[in-house]
Amino acid sequence: MKRIVLAAVIEAVGLGACAQNRWNVYAGGSISHNCQNYYDFKDGWSSGSQSGWGGGALIGGGYEINFNNRWSFTPALELQYIDNGGHKPTLLDYGDEWFTGENTWENALSVNLPLTVGFRIPFSDKVGMKIDAGVYLGEVVYKSFYTKVVGADSNPAIGRINANFDFSDNFRMGALAGFSIETGRHFSYFFRTQYPFLNNHAKNLTLAVGVKYSF
Repeated sequence: MKRIVLAAVIEAVGLGACAQNRWNVYAGGSISHNCQNYYDFKDGWSSGSQSGWGGGALIGGGYEINFNNRWSFTPALELQYIDNGGHKPTLLDYGDEWFTGENTWENALSVNLPLTVGFRIPFSDKVGMKIDAGVYLGEVVYKSFYTKVVGADSNPAIGRINANFDFSDNFRMGALAGFSIETGRHFSYFFRTQYPFLNNHAKNLTLAVGVKYSF
């Protein structure tokens, strides 16, 4: 009886067969939504639901370390662009009273380091699902947003500017989770969601879909 239970446990965690580590490359598209509140001079505090969704993309590569046929750990390096669909106030709406706290829109290009733990669920010999969850570290290398500026005639205007590089201000850390459908040894198709929890200035929820090639 003990041998039967032990054999069942070994099969459940996938220790009965060898697993190989492998590289992967992936790419996909994304949509992002700014979840933070902003102050509207006319209406007071408004919820993040006033923001829309913006498009983006990501491309990257990783190394999947397989502990067995079920469990794995994957560090990766990726380049990600997002438009968070945030609120864009206009000077016509607010005049001289407009201030940068009312702006939640930004687009940003970042270099990310996702670190995920995966669990694989086989459906057949060739098809299966892999569930991934973990954290990511990132640094924004380019960002632009709108702010109130004073023109040459001393009249205020709203202008789009690029952010100055500041490592601490542009550092990101967050959680991510998703799943992928594997259709063989090489190709899989993934869905992923991520949300930052370290930086208070970038509450951007991002949903991404894409394709991954493993070798």
